[in-house]
Amino acid sequence: MIIKSKSRKDKSYSQLMDYITEFGRAEEGYYYGHNTFSNDPEKVLQEIFENAKLIKDRKNGNYLYHEFLSITKEDGISDTERKDKLREIMMYYIERRAQNGMAFCAMHDDHEHHLHYHIMICANEIGSSKKLRMRDSEFNKLKLETEQMVLRDYPELKQELTMGKRLLNADIEKSVISDKEVQIKKRGKKTKIENIADIVSLSIGQSASIDELNTNLSHYGFELYQRGNTYGVKDVETGTAYRFKRLGVDESFAQKFGVSEANKSKRSGARKQKPLDEKAQKIKIIIEQILREETTKEGFIQKLTNVGLRFYDRGEVSKGVVDIADQKAYRFGRLGLMEKVNNLSDETHTEQSTESGSSKSQDQVRQGESRSKQDDEITAKDHLREWVFGDFSKRDDIRKQQEAERDYQDILKALQGEGVELSASDLMKELIAGNFEARDRKARIEKAVKTIRERQSLKVKETIEKRIKKLKEVSEARKHESKHSDKQ
Repeated sequence: MIIKSKSRKDKSYSQLMDYITEFGRAEEGYYYGHNTFSNDPEKVLQEIFENAKLIKDRKNGNYLYHEFLSITKEDGISDTERKDKLREIMMYYIERRAQNGMAFCAMHDDHEHHLHYHIMICANEIGSSKKLRMRDSEFNKLKLETEQMVLRDYPELKQELTMGKRLLNADIEKSVISDKEVQIKKRGKKTKIENIADIVSLSIGQSASIDELNTNLSHYGFELYQRGNTYGVKDVETGTAYRFKRLGVDESFAQKFGVSEANKSKRSGARKQKPLDEKAQKIKIIIEQILREETTKEGFIQKLTNVGLRFYDRGEVSKGVVDIADQKAYRFGRLGLMEKVNNLSDETHTEQSTESGSSKSQDQVRQGESRSKQDDEITAKDHLREWVFGDFSKRDDIRKQQEAERDYQDILKALQGEGVELSASDLMKELIAGNFEARDRKARIEKAVKTIRERQSLKVKETIEKRIKKLKEVSEARKHESKHSDKQ
């Protein structure tokens, strides 16, 4: 008998169901739904769809398994009895293969020499996102146990030992060689694993250091990797990893380089970090702006709070901020700001403590002042229009006038060289609310300043030209007078 399994990385449930229940191949009387409410293919497919919605999408993740259980057709037993026996074997197998999972099994009798079941297994447990995980060693053990059970309890089927031979007398707990590799070895050829092992063994022998080993491996398209105490090589093109223990070169590697040197190589190698996402980059910009504005730790923490970020300090472990809105943490080390934060002073100056104690940013103070001015200028008649008619024109006019005055003051500052900078509060508004008013205002002021300076430079140029012209006229007049006096 033969048992095989193939994982699928796409959600092709309907395609597989159509294949295993194809008319003319499938035996409808031998359909079997494992942990389902029905044996009907359409209803089972719907149940599998619902259960599969709980699977968390991830790159290269499994969504289902297509498995195959086959026995040979031998004489001395009727077709009906053989099918009944195979169904019992299938139920024994699926109960152990997917005890907490959902599966559908369909028998095919479309080959002359063997009878088989196609099995579709949903990759997650029933009602859970937890995956149906089974190591290669566990799967090989299950195949052997099923085969031994068939040989022991169903002698009438006259099956021969096949899967047991494929382990090549290795321990049941270890997955030594795959089905495909067995077929290659039968043809007297080296397997892919053996070829890779030869390359790695040759590279180890020719290398005097870890760096030299990496260089030699790169000539064959491999690179060295380490995960904890496990070493191996990775195919650069496909990303497939091969452990030294799997290749049988772990002992020679340890003897040649030693664990201490390998660990040293790992520590010295720069760890590749994923680039910051868009929100993390914006958070970094906000914190950098606050660091430019504040030199004390107390003021820094207060301004973080004003823009919706909470400071946390876990000592030597890590420091960072938490976005109060979504409770997501951002480490200063990950943002590349740890050194700047550590340089903040612990001293508290009177002016800074007064400013931070007010718990208000400059924008909040400015907004409060503008509101008080509006309330002073709006009369009872204006309030009546607002409440009765919804007429806020007076308030809007005052607000526009205040904005114009504020722009005028900022333009004067910019002309004096102070410039207009976005505050941390403005940056946080952009990040959370998508409010870009402050940035638009900054661009408007910079444009106005540029225009004014261009006009000033033009006026200066005109003035200089007028003065040069006047000087030339005066010079010509003096020359004329000197010539006239000489004639006399």
